[in-house]
Parts: sequence; C-alpha cells; structure tokens
Amino acid sequence: TFFVLILLSIYFLLPFFKSVLIAMILAFIFRPAYKWLSKKTKKERLSAVLITILVLLIILVPFGFVINEVIKESTVTFVSLKQKLAAPQTCSEQDSRVCTLWNSARGLLAEPRIKFYITDSLEKGTSFITEKLSAFVVSIPQLILGIFITIISFFYFLKDGDKFLKKV
Repeated sequence: TFFVLILLSIYFLLPFFKSVLIAMILAFIFRPAYKWLSKKTKKERLSAVLITILVLLIILVPFGFVINEVIKESTVTFVSLKQKLAAPQTCSEQDSRVCTLWNSARGLLAEPRIKFYITDSLEKGTSFITEKLSAFVVSIPQLILGIFITIISFFYFLKDGDKFLKKV
C-alpha cells in the first residue's frame, strides 16, 4: 500500500512539477536583480516580493495584450465572414482582409453546393472552437493553481535559494 501511495502522489504532483521547474529557472535568471535589490533595501522578503511582482508584470501584461488582440481580430473576421456569406453583396474596401477573401470567392459562392460546404465548414469550425474553449474553461482551475505554485515557488527560491543550494 505504501508503494501505491507513492505512485498516486507522483501521479497527482507531476503536473505541478513543471510549475516548480519554471519557478527555479526564473529564480535563477532574476537572482542577480534580487541580490542587488536586497542589498539596497536590506530586507530579503520585501526584495523577493518586489522582484516577484516585477516578473509577473513582465510576463502577464504582454500576454494579456496579445490574447486581447487575438480575440478581437478573430471575432471581427469571423463575424464579417459570416455576414458576407449570409447576405451576398459587394464589398467595401474598409474591411480589407475579409474583402479580399470575399471578392476572390464571390464566383465560387454562386454555386449552391460550394456555398453549403463553406457554411458547413464554418459551423464545424465554430463548434470546434466552442469545444476547445469549453475545455480551456474547465482547465482554468488547474491553470490558476499552477500559476499560484509557480509564484510561491519563485518567491521562496529567490528568498531562500542559497539555503536550498547548500542542502542540495
């Protein structure tokens, strides 16, 4: 039973090993900044907190901007393309990417069978995206826990890194 308990522990902790490994690498990279700030402030805990916040800002702010832009562009392109397919009309030059695609595909869309296949593909694409988005939403708690473990591990690897290296 002890062996089974060890295997179950490894099975449940393995996904979080990546979080700890990332924290170790980040702590190694930002250790000089931590040491410099620690000398200036003379407070290890404050220095570790400030460096942790700095790393979070360096990583999360650009990531947030990129995700926001991808979502906006995907939504605009999808809605525009769906509107063009639903009500065929001439295309204005203000929607340049969608317009180019629309003008090149207009002749093909006159045939009902091709229009059906394109509409069907859009519907399947929509259901695929919805399915993947649902899977992502379900995985959010594990993602949040992984990020939390990374942040806490990073903080303690910065603060107690020397003690950790002496024991290893």
